[in-house]
Amino acid sequence: MANHVYDHGTGNEMSSSRPNGRQPNNMYDPYSDDDDDVMDLHMVCQLTRDIPMRQPQRNCPYTSEQYIKFLLSENPKSIREQLQMEVPTFVELAKQIVRRNVVDWSNIRLSLEESLAMFLFICGQSSRTRNAGDRFQHSNETIHRHFVLMMRALGNLTPFVIQPPNMDVTHRKIRSDRRYWPWFKDCVGAIDGTHVVVVAPKGDQMPYRGRKVHTTQNVMAACSFDMKFTFVYTGWEGSAHDSRIFLEALTTNSADFPHPLPNKYYLVDAGYTHLLGYVAPYRGQKYHLQEFNRRRRYHGPQELFNHRHSSLRNVIERTFGVLKKRFPLLRHMPRYDMDEFFDAEESSDEDEDDVEDEDEDEQVKFRVKLEFKMTMEMKMEYQLCNNTTM
Repeated sequence: MANHVYDHGTGNEMSSSRPNGRQPNNMYDPYSDDDDDVMDLHMVCQLTRDIPMRQPQRNCPYTSEQYIKFLLSENPKSIREQLQMEVPTFVELAKQIVRRNVVDWSNIRLSLEESLAMFLFICGQSSRTRNAGDRFQHSNETIHRHFVLMMRALGNLTPFVIQPPNMDVTHRKIRSDRRYWPWFKDCVGAIDGTHVVVVAPKGDQMPYRGRKVHTTQNVMAACSFDMKFTFVYTGWEGSAHDSRIFLEALTTNSADFPHPLPNKYYLVDAGYTHLLGYVAPYRGQKYHLQEFNRRRRYHGPQELFNHRHSSLRNVIERTFGVLKKRFPLLRHMPRYDMDEFFDAEESSDEDEDDVEDEDEDEQVKFRVKLEFKMTMEMKMEYQLCNNTTM
């Protein structure tokens, strides 16, 4: 069937034998769909002329796997500076994660060593996700996902790493130093709190803003005289007082606090309550090390005791300092979700009954006995230090 085309010159219809009603190439049809497509294509070319071509970002030939092999095989100083960890420690930590089966790695494409290295790089350099992505040649989403995965894996590894101290044996640091032996022969460790910088939600920042300028969490910890943590209690706002966190840790079974054995005790500072098994310094006397001069002329046995107490308890301060120096993320926190950092330990807690309160008469009896014993010993030491006689 012939198709009809309208002729503008004569006003008459013209028949066309071309199929589908198309005109010959030498005839112009203002209603043709082909001309509309050409104009649309021309407009698209004009609009996209100045748009640059997209270039791949993670195209460094030095892949993440090659970088890990370089750190593990080359100068040990490199891995210490980048990951804040020695090669044997890194290898053993990776083995412990596999041996303890704290995370299922069967369906994960990246190796465990790569994921652990990305986590340590962010913590050791206080790095952002973009910087870690450029270093390890992975997308920001991959870096963030493996950071959270490894953080939870290490959180599940905590019960196998942070162990209570051996309370049956007096530590060699006390036995070998005449300043502490035999006055502190029953001491098993030191307890104190530290503030860790966090990014709190905008509507909940006030409870996390205490003495510090930044929003923080108040973390209580105990350590041995080997500078090894034996207990860590996280999750409290920066405005919470140390004594409140301390009493909560003692009276809550879910905290798994390693209570001292009978006649053993921890050293605590003046911010904590003096209780059975937890010896605080004398109040109203000099205590901090910077308050004592080099001549060490003491004004009584209580001041001498406070000096020895502060010097021995300072191990927890040095442990906190080393930890924050090695992992600056604890001092300069990038904008990571706070809940992701403190849910690993809380997720493994089980509901248990509260610990029964210590008998008040027993606490008073222990304190009187301990103070009398230490006062008599410190009087003798005080006389020797000041070259006096009774």
